[in-house]
Amino acid sequence: MPKIFISYTYDSEDHAKQVGSFCNQLMQDGIDCTLEQYEDVPEQGRTKADFVLMICTQNYYNKVNRKKDAGKGLDVKWEGNDTKNTSSIPVLFDQKDVDYIPLPLKNDIYYTVDSKENYEKLYARIARITNQPKIPKLNISRIRYLPREKKEDFFAYKQAAPKAKMSVKLPNTDAKVLGYERKYLI
Repeated sequence: MPKIFISYTYDSEDHAKQVGSFCNQLMQDGIDCTLEQYEDVPEQGRTKADFVLMICTQNYYNKVNRKKDAGKGLDVKWEGNDTKNTSSIPVLFDQKDVDYIPLPLKNDIYYTVDSKENYEKLYARIARITNQPKIPKLNISRIRYLPREKKEDFFAYKQAAPKAKMSVKLPNTDAKVLGYERKYLI
């Protein structure tokens, strides 16, 4: 299964938690993804990934474009230089960050994941890219047996069958003659 790396800048503690939560949601939904929070050496996650989700913010944009006010480090240099690759997908947590999509991707489809509905649109795109089936095939479970009908033992049935006793009334004519009813056992 293809792997996805989530590229972002550490804008704040809350932003980093939001990115981690986003990654965890994707993993709960069956997407194999990672981010540098999960790697000892961030470069390893990038080189192992088949696709990159770029969390675009002003700080991210500035680092991609190597602006002086971008803060410390150039941790998005690799993704910024590789944005011509069709495997990079811009993702926004807030629509106001639309101006901060890196220039090579400005005309590409981006996703704002500010609602469940919008998250589902991104998820559908990732599912197509990673060749996930529309309906996953389940593993075959243990066979379920139907209840069996109880089979009668032929010999037990013959031995256990009770003898039938019947009483028969004779016609009334005998009763009149004899003054009582006669019963015969058959």
